Amino acid sequence: MEAQTDLSAFVRSTIGQACNCPVESVAPSTPLVTLSLDSLTFVSLVAQVEAIYGVEVTSEETLSLMECGRVSDLVDRLQELIASRAR
Repeated sequence: MEAQTDLSAFVRSTIGQACNCPVESVAPSTPLVTLSLDSLTFVSLVAQVEAIYGVEVTSEETLSLMECGRVSDLVDRLQELIASRAR
């Protein structure tokens, strides 16, 4: 659970910086569409997750992540990818 919390905080912080808004306004329930993330910002977020967590996310997986509805959905999916690579 701690890893999930850390990943959530990282994702929320990174999105907040990219959107130039306080991390408090990027709640887990926040719809990603309301944050106006462009594809370059999204790919940058995924690249940072890859570097920090030592995983490789394919382009198909990145496209799938872009379809997540909420911040929490994105975090859950990233956590699944990280866990599947750790086995």
